[in-house]
Amino acid sequence: WLPGQNKLAAISGFGAGGANAHLLLQSVELPRRTGPAPESCLILLSAASAAQLLELAAALQACLLPQQQHTALSLVDIAHTLWEGRQAYPVRLAIIASDLLGLQAALTQYLRGDTAGSFWFTGTVEASQQPTAQSELLAQSGALSPWTVDVLQRFAKAWVVGAAPKPTGIYQAWQPRRVSLPGYPFLRERHWLPALPAGSSLS
Repeated sequence: WLPGQNKLAAISGFGAGGANAHLLLQSVELPRRTGPAPESCLILLSAASAAQLLELAAALQACLLPQQQHTALSLVDIAHTLWEGRQAYPVRLAIIASDLLGLQAALTQYLRGDTAGSFWFTGTVEASQQPTAQSELLAQSGALSPWTVDVLQRFAKAWVVGAAPKPTGIYQAWQPRRVSLPGYPFLRERHWLPALPAGSSLS
């Protein structure tokens, strides 16, 4: 397949009993983006526990390594995917980055236990936390424009403690695309039935 050409593929599956299926796949040409990217993006990560958030941050950092990227990742696409396509859990990390190198640097600082700085923030949402009037104002669709670092910092500080809801569609002006990123690191707990006494049976 040459770049720029329409791509078609066929997949056939045949069952032992005679059933079969045939599937045709065709590539989709994505629209070209117009206009400059935002000056900075807000990267939001959250998990149910601090250990899971560390695991999620490490997975995202590994995903950003050049040898792991099959296609060039865009910071806007990453921010949009995590903003629109992930559920918000109580333990949170918010990173303000202007490029992928800045995102990697912030993840490195967080993973080694550095104190939060002016471009990344952590917090835990309490069950009784309610959005404040100021944070609700920030969450309005137009409140994050222009994309100044000061506005992003105020929103990030409010979001990590649950004091700011997320507006939707804030990246639409830059024609974002959802990209493949690491999924949620669920707990790997095993729950076995207790051993039965010798000679007993299930009934």
